[in-house]
This record gives sequence, structure tokens and C-alpha cells, in this order.
Amino acid sequence: MSDIAKLVEEEPDELRQANLQLRQMEQTVFALREELERLQVDKEQAVQDAVSNSVDEIKQLKETAQALRDELELHRAAAETRVQEAIAASASEIKQLKETSQALREELERLQVEKADAVQEATRAGQDEIRQLKETVASLRDELETMRFDNIEKMQEQERIARGEEEPVTAENDDRSRFARPFDHDPGTGPRPGFGPPPPPDNDAEQGEEAAEQGERG
Repeated sequence: MSDIAKLVEEEPDELRQANLQLRQMEQTVFALREELERLQVDKEQAVQDAVSNSVDEIKQLKETAQALRDELELHRAAAETRVQEAIAASASEIKQLKETSQALREELERLQVEKADAVQEATRAGQDEIRQLKETVASLRDELETMRFDNIEKMQEQERIARGEEEPVTAENDDRSRFARPFDHDPGTGPRPGFGPPPPPDNDAEQGEEAAEQGERG
């Protein structure tokens, strides 16, 4: 038997157990190293997966934000358009209302002027008519007084003829042309030419007539 074999055979139990534990520890360290490496790979993979997921989520969030921004811009533009249209419509309506108000104001002023002119015209026409009526009344009054004077004169003439103081008037000796056409004048045009106001009544003639009437009764 060789010397090494002898030494091995002569190796104490403690040394064998120590070597055995050493080998077990080496195996354990190797297993732990493998497990550590595996964990490191899993960690890196998890980090990569997380980063990839984060990148995708960030991309989706950016796309969503952009879409919302675009939609907001569209709504803002639409709202601005509606506001401008409303302002334009209001301005047009205000302009039409101003034009209508101006037209109504001008029409009112025209009607007021026409009314004033009509009132003045009616006043003038009324004054003219009143003046004409007054002239007609005065002319008729003059005509009535003239006719009354003529009747009194004729009655006095008949009384004088009856008393024999005067001869009857015939066509041959009638030179009073004023009795030829007593109704050939329009009283509305003024006094009849050739006639003035009636003379005052003859009190002596009236007294003589009363005395003659009393004598006839006696």
C-alpha cells in the first residue's frame, strides 16, 4: 500500500467531515449563485417589461392627450364661430332696428307736419266759411231791411193814393227802375247795387195813418 493511501486511511474523521461540509458549502454557493443570476435576469426582464409597458402607456396617454387637445380646439373654434355669428346677427338686427326706428321717426314727423298743415288748412277754411256766412247774413239782413223799407214805402204810397194826395203809379209814369227787377241779385255776393241802408221810419206818416184809421172806425 502506498504512502498516500496510508495517509488517507489514516485521515481522521474530523477532517473528512470538514471536507464534506466544504463540498456542500461549495455546492450551496454555486446554487445560490445560479439562483442569484436567475433572479438578476428575471429582474432585468421585469424592468424591461415595466419600461415597455410604461412606454406603451405613456404613448397611449400622449395620444389621448393630443386627441383631447384636438377636440378642445375644435370645440373652441366652433364656439368662436357661433359667437362671431351671434355678434354679426345681433349687429344686423340692431342695424335693422335703427333703420326701422329712423323710418318710423321720419314718418311720425311727416304725419305731424301733415296734421299741422291740415289743421291750419281746416282753420283757414273754417274762417273763410265763417266770413262768407257772416257776409251772407249781413247781405240778407240788408236785403230784408230793404224789402221791409220798400213795403213800408208802398203802403205809404197806397195810403196817399187812397187819400187823393197822389196819383197811382202806372207803367207810363213809373221811373223807379229799382223796382223793375227786385230779385235779380245774389245776396251772398254783398249788398245789391243802388240800395243803401233803410231810412229811419217817418213818425209823422205813421201818426197820420193811425188818425186816418181811427176816423174810419168812427
